[in-house]
Amino acid sequence: MQQEQAYAFTSKCFTGDMAPCSYACPFRMDIRSVLVKAAKGRWNSAYREMRTALVFPAAATALCGEYCAGSCLRKEHGGALSMLALERAIAALAKDKTPQNYAIPPKDEKIAVIGAGPAGLSCALSLAQKGFRVTVFEKESDIGGALRKRADFAVLREDMLLQLSVCVFDLRLSSQIKNAAELEGFDAVYIATGAGGESFGFNEQSGKFFPGGELSGASPAEGIAMGARASLAIEQYLQTGSYTRYLEPPHGERCGRYVPVTAADEREKIPCPDGGYSADEAKAEAGRCLQCDCTLCMSACEMLKKHKKTPLKISTDVHMDSLVRPPFTTCSITRQTYSCNDCGYCSSICPEDTDIGGLLRFSRADRLKGGRYPAAFHDYWLREMDFAAGQAAFFSPPPEKDSCEYAFFPGCRLGASVPEHLLRSYEYLLEEYSAGLMLGCCGAPAWWAGDDERFEANIGRIRLGWEALGRPKLIYACESCKKTLSAALPEIELISLYSLLEVKEKAPLFESAAVFDPCSAREDGETKAAVRSLAAASGIAVSDFDNGGRCCGYGGQMRLADPKLYSEITENRAGMAAEPYIVWCSNCREVFAARGKPCAHILDAVFSLEPGRVPTLSEKKENLIAVKKELMKKYWNASFEAEKAPWQDIKVSLGEGVQDKMEELLLSLDEVKQAIYAAETEKTAFVSDSGEMLCRHIGKAVVVWVNCAKRGDEYAVSNVYCHRMHFREGGAEDSNG
Repeated sequence: MQQEQAYAFTSKCFTGDMAPCSYACPFRMDIRSVLVKAAKGRWNSAYREMRTALVFPAAATALCGEYCAGSCLRKEHGGALSMLALERAIAALAKDKTPQNYAIPPKDEKIAVIGAGPAGLSCALSLAQKGFRVTVFEKESDIGGALRKRADFAVLREDMLLQLSVCVFDLRLSSQIKNAAELEGFDAVYIATGAGGESFGFNEQSGKFFPGGELSGASPAEGIAMGARASLAIEQYLQTGSYTRYLEPPHGERCGRYVPVTAADEREKIPCPDGGYSADEAKAEAGRCLQCDCTLCMSACEMLKKHKKTPLKISTDVHMDSLVRPPFTTCSITRQTYSCNDCGYCSSICPEDTDIGGLLRFSRADRLKGGRYPAAFHDYWLREMDFAAGQAAFFSPPPEKDSCEYAFFPGCRLGASVPEHLLRSYEYLLEEYSAGLMLGCCGAPAWWAGDDERFEANIGRIRLGWEALGRPKLIYACESCKKTLSAALPEIELISLYSLLEVKEKAPLFESAAVFDPCSAREDGETKAAVRSLAAASGIAVSDFDNGGRCCGYGGQMRLADPKLYSEITENRAGMAAEPYIVWCSNCREVFAARGKPCAHILDAVFSLEPGRVPTLSEKKENLIAVKKELMKKYWNASFEAEKAPWQDIKVSLGEGVQDKMEELLLSLDEVKQAIYAAETEKTAFVSDSGEMLCRHIGKAVVVWVNCAKRGDEYAVSNVYCHRMHFREGGAEDSNG
């Protein structure tokens, strides 16, 4: 992975960056930090930070055009802060204005500064503080340049001399440089001769000569800031011989970036009296600063809150982790990488379209290719996907036809969760639209896992099946399917099932309810409206609740990577509205029903069905096969028998609480039987004196343990547990990251 590949997802993020007002300031002063100190009455500390940025505080504030006001996010919430008045108050209230002196060893390089105005002296001060041998040439008999024309020059001069007092340099007044030849002995020259002054024919990038200040078109205040920047360019030139542009401050366009302000108090600007702010007034005005920083995604996403990493930090970790090579496992972001819902919510609320979900999916794909993939986190869902796209798949035009204009693609979860949802929907679509049928999986589990090879193979099967049916319009029931197919197969026209259905009779499931939309439908306003119309047509009073595109918790399959986070998210989503939920995603239904949240699928309302319980993991697979068999028999007069593994005929009974534990651990009854079968056939069971057996099966990414006792031809299971491990030849590797 190249570094720029990781940073492409977050390159525009400005979390932790300077505030817009600081970018508008030619001095790039950290205004937030200064105002935090001022709000606490820490005047000396605020002054020192202000002085570091402004170089000559009195001159800078006297010349300040208050550039920051236009970018202050307070301007719509009580008025922009009075930063200029606050700067002056800080200077007036600070007791200790002694400049800081740094014991820097002297350097050999000699630098000439032409012009002792604020721009020239700013550069001279910055260089002299670093130990360079600086000589300032001024043709007039005093410092100050254009400032000498001001009525307050005496005050400004006093402050400039104070700041210059802690460094050593050679100031030559009444000394005019007439030509460049006089500067032969200097290693670098800063030319700050003022507006219309002599430039000696040198422009930027002309060897050792660096023009600046009003000579370069800067305002007096900008000239002071430019002098400090020029000192850095000169230092780099002396060290490397390379030139760095300094006339324009970098990233000036960022002063217009807007951070959404929510729940901001509306405290009005405190008017500044003629004599300036008092200490209390200055503290109150400084306290109005919103300390604006974009933390939208980190505040809204439980996963980002937990890990406390900025998007840019996540990019750094993703790139660094890509450099780790097996057998080393020092990855620092594995758990977070596989705990992302991949719901896209962060990107939807980011003013700069930062895509953390895309970044982490990119990381998962990179890890798989590089052999750093913790298979245990996605193994269960990938096996479920392979089953749905394999034995449970079925593609056919409508009965007695070779092709079709429409085909129903219900996805793998609709029939698995509630078979009647799929059966009744297809009955309707066959009658009204003569629709064909495409049973299978869109491939979302492989996409979430970063398994691009498996994903592309699945998409290839769908494409071939679709073409064999005559390239019909696909009627989808699952928004995740729509999102996946529209990205991978844009040539297919997709139509929502819910835009085609109609309610035959009113049988309201709830008097009132809130519709919880799936996160993948965030931009699908048309289908959202169709679902609400169906709910209303069934007699349900639909509230105006909007979950804002938040994921129910299922997306991305974080459940194994971070069970506690999964529990937190599902609890939070279940509690977003007091009313029962109407959902139109089978995953949402299962998540909320498991949480005890009253909810029903919109298809329950359409077909007057009673919301059922959540089926077990094993029942979901059985449902897929049962739906396929029933449809094939009813409409195509065809039979189908699923492949049967040798352990599937084993009879088991589950003790109290065992089924619930299996669901929590994502262990199916099939895996329990497989462990018993392996122990019996391979003679690996541990058997106690009482006949209690401990059976084990080692899979690719999970080790299943089963406590049971044989009672006749049946095994009574008293306990199950597992280790999520990725096994490979030569030993085992813990895959929990």
